[in-house]
Amino acid sequence: MEPSFGTMYNYVHYSFSYPDEMSTVRYSGNYAMIVFNGTDINDRESWLISYRFIVYENAVTVLPRVTPSSNISNRYTTQEVDFDINHKDFRIIDPMRDIHVSILQNFDWQQSRNDLKPIFIKPDILTFDYNMGENNFEGANEWRAYEVKDVRFNSSEIENINLEENGYHVYLRPDLIEGKRAYTTWQDINGNFLVKNDLGGDSHVESEYVWAHFTLVMPHAEEAEVVIQGRFNEFKTENVVCTYDETVGAYKHTILLKQGYYNYRYVLRDKYYSTDNVRFTEGSHAVTENVYHILVYMYDRNLGCDRIISAKAVSSVQ
Repeated sequence: MEPSFGTMYNYVHYSFSYPDEMSTVRYSGNYAMIVFNGTDINDRESWLISYRFIVYENAVTVLPRVTPSSNISNRYTTQEVDFDINHKDFRIIDPMRDIHVSILQNFDWQQSRNDLKPIFIKPDILTFDYNMGENNFEGANEWRAYEVKDVRFNSSEIENINLEENGYHVYLRPDLIEGKRAYTTWQDINGNFLVKNDLGGDSHVESEYVWAHFTLVMPHAEEAEVVIQGRFNEFKTENVVCTYDETVGAYKHTILLKQGYYNYRYVLRDKYYSTDNVRFTEGSHAVTENVYHILVYMYDRNLGCDRIISAKAVSSVQ
């Protein structure tokens, strides 16, 4: 526990290391860190923080390939993740029954393809190469970004920074919808963020919390809502629904975020079916740079649970 130092908002920065001398992992697989208030972890109302992570082995080798979709109608908008699993010197008794694979785009569990089974089984090689879109992902676009590592200066993405009674207010330049625009490449960090204060020695406790004002200029969508996504909210969108301002013809939202560098994007969500449309707000291109994580699960009959026998990250741009 470390208290903030020299900031307008007083806060406490918490951190811990795992595994440690008191606790370690016995098996590979999916895990969750849960911080809860009280004595009953099964009471979801008591959960303060939950965070998913994985522990994996290097028992087999994954050989991935990221290409434009083999479906002709999606060839310019969608990416396909094919791969082989080389399991030489590692015994898999029943691949069709015991092996299943998940693919995550930019390590977003909401953008995942799960329970994938091999298409071809050869000696020491399992092939995952689908033709019906089971392993296809919207390429989307490079992530929007803004930087506020020094509240004294406006970066290229910031229109103005004001110091008000309740803290610093950072007004981002109005964004435009990208759905019909041609693809343009620029550097991003695939939806991630970095806490950083250029004037401080320890950004974790010396960074200010600032009010970030987002604006997306577009017509009012009566049957849908506009939400903001990024790693800063684990790509969840429950509390980041934008409000439409008729006077300026734009969607707006304000989020309290720590100083630093942030990737974000807008998503159009149907109000009635909870379906997301990133093509309208951001566009979708097969040439967009994304990182895919391939997680290979094997059911271990002796342990009675799934192990992750391999995890492989691959960029869509080689």
